[in-house]
Amino acid sequence: MMIKYWQYTFDFISNQFAGLGSFLEPMNLIFTFVYLLAGVFLIALLFRLYKNYKQTESVEILLFFLGLLLLLISNIIFIFRRLTYASLGLWGLGDLLTIILQFPSELGVLLINSFAIRATFPKRSKIVFSSVLTIIVIKWIVESWAIMIGPPLYDVINFDIVYSLEYSLIRLIFLLPIYIIPPGVFFYSSKVIREESKPKSTRAMWLGIGMLCFAVPFLTVPIAVIIIGYVFRIVEILVVFAPIIFYICFTMPDWFKRRIGWTS
Repeated sequence: MMIKYWQYTFDFISNQFAGLGSFLEPMNLIFTFVYLLAGVFLIALLFRLYKNYKQTESVEILLFFLGLLLLLISNIIFIFRRLTYASLGLWGLGDLLTIILQFPSELGVLLINSFAIRATFPKRSKIVFSSVLTIIVIKWIVESWAIMIGPPLYDVINFDIVYSLEYSLIRLIFLLPIYIIPPGVFFYSSKVIREESKPKSTRAMWLGIGMLCFAVPFLTVPIAVIIIGYVFRIVEILVVFAPIIFYICFTMPDWFKRRIGWTS
């Protein structure tokens, strides 16, 4: 742990003297801008969902609203954590924020899973909720342990978090079910109700695409830096499209209704 600290401190001071703060590197700026832009669209979506909830008092909309609100909070913590590692040189605070970040992030994902299953197959909601909660608790314990252990499981390299390949694969195993369930149930629901109502089927498909845009970045980032590098992380841009798709699906503008043949 001390070696890790002094290596981080040396790298940080060297970059500061050279005038090349990692936070100002092009790729870091791009990813930070992407998450800021996603946050702006997310805020607009939250206002719309809150308005919808006040009108309908739908439990499903409330779950989705709270889940996205928690993801917005985690997005803010994520950006501040990147700033902490890259520009402030506060290594210990960065690690602490990484652990704290999991609370709003994982709880948000849990609520979004609950929304997705209640909106499609409500009879299965309890078993899905229990399963996802169990996975999230185990993941949080394992990830917190990895952060406290440090290298080789977890490290800060070039002012960004990097996990070992082996541990990244373990994280991926935990992440797959909790991020695949929401898009999966909407895609399956779209197929099931297609004969009954094509417009509702198409809307469910777009909700699934929105969920997928949220899921893919979280599933690819764990191993992207090790296997392919920043090029592979371009998929993080998808997080911008997710709130836009959700906003359209919940506001149902006239052009969208005409596009999918919505009549009610």
